[in-house]
Amino acid sequence: MFEEESNCFRHPLSDGRWRNFFAAAARLLPQEVRRELRSHALCIRRAVEELDPWMDAACAETCPTCRDPCCTAGGIFYNLADMLYLLGLDEAFPLGQTRTRPDAPCRYLGPGGCRLPRIYRPYVCVWFLCEPQARRLTDEPARFQRRVAELYRRIRSHRLALLETARPFQPHLEDV
Repeated sequence: MFEEESNCFRHPLSDGRWRNFFAAAARLLPQEVRRELRSHALCIRRAVEELDPWMDAACAETCPTCRDPCCTAGGIFYNLADMLYLLGLDEAFPLGQTRTRPDAPCRYLGPGGCRLPRIYRPYVCVWFLCEPQARRLTDEPARFQRRVAELYRRIRSHRLALLETARPFQPHLEDV
């Protein structure tokens, strides 16, 4: 069983290679594997949707005055678990990796923040809390803090399950 997420695909990808991954995965993964991915992806989506209102409020409060926005960090990419999650959702998903070159800005960052709904963002963009946001969370009632921690635990568990489900096919997926 995976205990840590893979760094696979956590680097710049051309749009062609991005599309090739999803086309190859759709072709290579048997229907029962795709159904299992979908089940985990839907659990993740529900948890992210539950976090979304609080995260939107936290970002609206803290991001406009931030001097070092996390969205501009060069190391933010989709990894294999993110891509399996997107595949499992089985719906329209982002057009490509966050960057096609290491020095490029995130293609999804717009003047008002991320243009992607939170459910389509790389997980690092979902779980990361800057210091002001972390302080904001500690001001919330303990019950709410426990719920947030439980949602993050649930998301992580399902993300590791995505990797485990696709494990037999991973070498083929990495080669696309």
